[in-house]
Amino acid sequence: MRCNEDGFTTKDVEALCDIKQSTKTTTSAIGKKGIGFKSVFKISDVVHIRSNGFQFCFDRKDGPFGMDLQPSVLLFLRNIEELSIKTPFSHKDMTCTGRREQIASVETTPMPVEDDDDNDDGSIISARTQYMMFRSELESLDTEIVLAFPCTPGRGLRTQQVHNFLPMRDYGFKFIIHADFHLTSNREGIDRSDKKNVALAQALPALFLAAVNRTNESYADSAKWIRYLPRPGTLQDIFETIDFVEHLSKEPVLYSRTKKLMLPSKLIYAPNNFRFNKKHFVPLEFDGRQILSTLYDHSEISQLERLGVTKLTRKMFVRALKILGDKGWPEIDWHDDLAKILLKIDRDCLADIPLIPIAGSSPTVWIKAQDVEKTPVFFQTDSGVSQVPEGVKFRLLLDSASASKSRRDLFEKLGVRSLDASAVCEEIECILGGPNPKVSIAAAVSQTKYLFRHRDSYPKPEIMFCSRDRRKGFTWESADDLYFDDHREGSYQISQLLGSMPYFQCLHPDYLEGGVNPDTESWMDWLKERGLSNSIRPVAQDCSQPSPEFAFFAMEASQQQLCDVLVRNRGLYEQHKGVLSRPLRQRFDQKVLPSNRLRSRAHRLGVPHSWGRYLEMQVVKAEYEWLKNFGLITSRYSARFYLQILRYHAWSSTEMQVLHRIYKSMQDCSDIHEIRFVVLHASTYTLTKY
Repeated sequence: MRCNEDGFTTKDVEALCDIKQSTKTTTSAIGKKGIGFKSVFKISDVVHIRSNGFQFCFDRKDGPFGMDLQPSVLLFLRNIEELSIKTPFSHKDMTCTGRREQIASVETTPMPVEDDDDNDDGSIISARTQYMMFRSELESLDTEIVLAFPCTPGRGLRTQQVHNFLPMRDYGFKFIIHADFHLTSNREGIDRSDKKNVALAQALPALFLAAVNRTNESYADSAKWIRYLPRPGTLQDIFETIDFVEHLSKEPVLYSRTKKLMLPSKLIYAPNNFRFNKKHFVPLEFDGRQILSTLYDHSEISQLERLGVTKLTRKMFVRALKILGDKGWPEIDWHDDLAKILLKIDRDCLADIPLIPIAGSSPTVWIKAQDVEKTPVFFQTDSGVSQVPEGVKFRLLLDSASASKSRRDLFEKLGVRSLDASAVCEEIECILGGPNPKVSIAAAVSQTKYLFRHRDSYPKPEIMFCSRDRRKGFTWESADDLYFDDHREGSYQISQLLGSMPYFQCLHPDYLEGGVNPDTESWMDWLKERGLSNSIRPVAQDCSQPSPEFAFFAMEASQQQLCDVLVRNRGLYEQHKGVLSRPLRQRFDQKVLPSNRLRSRAHRLGVPHSWGRYLEMQVVKAEYEWLKNFGLITSRYSARFYLQILRYHAWSSTEMQVLHRIYKSMQDCSDIHEIRFVVLHASTYTLTKY
């Protein structure tokens, strides 16, 4: 016997231990499909192999080995409906039903094996796989193509083998393809150079589309076919360039939410971040497209986009909401779910959408977040609502709208505020801050006093005040132009001091109703902080001249009033002594304060108590001495005092002894340097100053 073998290589060993991995490449090789080698096991359980340094064996008694026949083989073997496979280690029966119908089933039942200790309970569990079968006759090729889609529950689908009656190999499809392909010589694959094979491969997209159309006849099942659509880069060999998407994208193969089959390019898919509990928040149709049915799972979005479906973006979502809002929103519980989504979107993106329902209107008025920036909106359930003063009105949120936490959080994000004292004060400032507020005197007083009560939380409001007007009742004036009466005991009423002055503006008396109480002083201090005054303002705004009110008062007031007001507000007027001197010296020049000391001294020097140089007043106070700054003679140690006495005697016959005493007193005065020399001409009784 002569052997001409070359000996086993590593690849030969691997091919022998596997299936469909033959190393035969020439037509001179003998044998077919390993039938000769497999026949050895008919006479032996253990087969030893020794070749070219390799030494190993196959032992049937040590466990199962060989090809594992797939149940799908029965789908295309027309004359075999049942198949029983028995080995010393396994036994299973396979049954196929309905292979010529739309739904075929293959049931695999493992049977007990003798001496099987792993099946003590005797239970038998069958496995059934159903397939959706789609057939197409290709008359031009005189053959049939069958597509079998495994009805496997869940998202996971393993790839299936391409069949030519028997399984050949896996080309990346998730469904089974059976056709009369021409195979390579080793029957391990499809001959990609064969024209018939190319034609069969190119016919697959049309057949897949036909299967899709049949599936779409049932709306409930219409989304199932997406999972079988080949993904990019998954198909191999002769099928690598076959484009299923090109065919499908040109046909109405997807349902909209209105249950209408449409072209994929006419549909919009709303991802989960724009849905809540499968509830959509966009119109059924906008931008010329419709919303994709909820039957299609979000895990298939990449496949849907390949077909031409547009994925809803945040910008599109916001625009769609605006369309809905302009038409009118649905029920309230719809908004509760929507709020959970909108909380994840920036406020600026939502500013132009009417999302805020306002109370007090029927039908409900919805406003935009950008409008809240101009006119605030407040929560209706806050305690501040009951404390709002007369004439202050707010836009309040519809009470039921903020019942859920998600919606309240959304409204806060959009600018809706709690109605606290600060918010009320802010609104009052808007009402009273303009040049001519449209409120009654009662409302104005109520609002102003509210600002006063909450001065700690809103310290510096800028508002207008009501002035009493004899003809109109009241007018609106700025605080800097107004005076108010001080009703505390011992105070002069400013309205009495300046009441006869033309265009004099005094705060309306309603602001001061209620008499003096513990808050009166704080109230008046607050009014003065706003710019009002309960004392006559000394100078005009430029501080270069006396104010019109002070000039009027200095000329028209009684001497008693003038002195009292000046002394009472000494701190205010002393700051402006230079400016105020002119009008005051016109009243006080050559006048003498009628104090007891001055009266007594003047009387001893021959001046009667009715002397015309005395101010006309009933009460003289020590504080009046300060008025010397404005020309009033307040001290007997002033040379000006004795000068006035000399002037009195210039018109009368006076003894020389009295005149000498006057000169002597004048000489002792500290301000004598202001008067250089005074001579009384006895012959003419005239007084001359040198």
